[in-house]
Amino acid sequence: MNMNITRRHMLLGAILLLTLWLSWQNYHQDAEKIVLVKQMTNKHMDTVTESFTLTPRQFTRSVANLFVATSNHRSRHAMVSTPELAITQTPQAPPLPFKYIGRWKDTQGSHFFIDVAGEVVAIKTGQMLTPEYRVIEVKDKLDKAEIVFLYLPLNEKQTMQIGKNKS
Repeated sequence: MNMNITRRHMLLGAILLLTLWLSWQNYHQDAEKIVLVKQMTNKHMDTVTESFTLTPRQFTRSVANLFVATSNHRSRHAMVSTPELAITQTPQAPPLPFKYIGRWKDTQGSHFFIDVAGEVVAIKTGQMLTPEYRVIEVKDKLDKAEIVFLYLPLNEKQTMQIGKNKS
């Protein structure tokens, strides 16, 4: 049994050495490989054979950086001076994701309905409509109304105007 293990190790070692030697030989032969290319001529459809010698690619330091510019041409964006790039815009709340549906008046006052993600909702002051929006104030006048929302991530007020004097 011990003899079988030794033979197995010897055989595996020999196969490993043979594989390494063949890889080494293949690596050195790649530099001298000749490629035959056939080109067709339009007139007589004759084949012309040309040969090219391929050499291994020589890698430089720039290969390590995959995103380095490959040409000397600079775009307009690259020529912008640094101080202009330093200007940042303050974040702003996105447009209101709600749609005004209607108003219902009764003896207790007006009730406003808006579309919140496809669902009709009657709103009131202080109500959380989504995790990002809260109703702060509902101003009801004769011919127009305003609903003021608070965009919580930026603590920014947004107004939905309803009625004749819409902006």
